[in-house]
Amino acid sequence: ISAFPMAGRMVHKMGLAEDNQNFLLMQAIGVNVSGQIASVLDVGSGRGAFLFPLLTEFPGLEVTSIDILPHRVALLQSVAKGGVDNLHAIERNLCEWDGPEGAFDAVTNLFAPCAEEEFSRVLKDGGYLVLVGAGENHLMGLKKAMYENAYHNPGRADLPTRMKEIRRERLQFEITVEGQEMIQALFSMTPYYWRTSKSDREKLETLSILTTVVDFDIFLFRKDA
Repeated sequence: ISAFPMAGRMVHKMGLAEDNQNFLLMQAIGVNVSGQIASVLDVGSGRGAFLFPLLTEFPGLEVTSIDILPHRVALLQSVAKGGVDNLHAIERNLCEWDGPEGAFDAVTNLFAPCAEEEFSRVLKDGGYLVLVGAGENHLMGLKKAMYENAYHNPGRADLPTRMKEIRRERLQFEITVEGQEMIQALFSMTPYYWRTSKSDREKLETLSILTTVVDFDIFLFRKDA
């Protein structure tokens, strides 16, 4: 399991070399972890951008999603009712959830605060925590299109201190987004959407095409007994 981030990243990079829109990360990692993890808790699932491809790749994987936003949870619950029986969506703050202790093989936490004590509580001994955060250049093209002084991201400052770090990887590639609808969709998925001034937003509205770097820091931790 400790080798799967590197193997997945290598396959992903090979795919990008052939086609810069060929994003193979989920499929590449899937080959490596299949059969090793049976239950996953996804914390802060949002609109399910990570969950849906995960469920597609692993139709037998038991996935529990937890989020504090009612409309996001309702969406995932409707997906579950539509026939995805292995998806369980819960509207709750993880720190207030009285879920079972030691129940999950893995916890995934993408762009959400790290609650190490709670993650450790719900993970089995030997279970894994996957953390993803914005790399220093994440969406720099988007920021340069709006801000006079675009800044680099500082990186995650909330990494676990009591779990064992198994591996860390950086995944960086470039994407091109065409059309205002898609540019605004990308913008709405970021925290900048909520704190950008009207004048800076208007700069983005003039674009018909946007090229930006996507930069992720990926961390794998293990809960030892």
